[in-house]
Amino acid sequence: SILGDGQVIMILDIPGIASYASLDFDTLQARKAQSPWEISDASDQEEVRNLIVFGNENNEYFALSLDSIFRLEPIQAKDLHMTGDRKYLEYQGHAVMLFTMDEFIPASSCDSKEELFIIFPKHINARAGIIASVIVDTIDTSQELSRDAASPDLVQGKFFMDDRMIQVLDHKLFFEQIEKRASEMQKEL
Repeated sequence: SILGDGQVIMILDIPGIASYASLDFDTLQARKAQSPWEISDASDQEEVRNLIVFGNENNEYFALSLDSIFRLEPIQAKDLHMTGDRKYLEYQGHAVMLFTMDEFIPASSCDSKEELFIIFPKHINARAGIIASVIVDTIDTSQELSRDAASPDLVQGKFFMDDRMIQVLDHKLFFEQIEKRASEMQKEL
């Protein structure tokens, strides 16, 4: 097709391409349902959670509701700035206070990796982020969460996928704790 400014663009016939490639979308959906990381048909399930799974060192995995995350940013450990034992990142001209999971729940630190990831939460007033050593994936799951006596208040529950125990965080409570801690740190400065 030719655009109004004279440029030529290609228009793809998606159904035609699918037919030519012998793609059967029903088969693709069935294959997706077999994936251990995603559960696509939740008609008989209660709630489908859209989660981002991230980890610390020592095979510790956590998940947050994907819609509670503003941004993910890969960084190099050398880009962290320190004030005492506090970690900061310069982001868009501002100092962003960084927290690790071990500051809130029993977990390992993730300081020793060269590449880290910063998770920026939505809907908080403080300039703060969460340090993760790995972003595993985003998943849709309706697996039932289990809690036990050892589950911290910030953890809604746990589930297992691919031999990984994933602790699903209560993002509202977790972000409230981050904001409270950031506010306390600001007062100390």
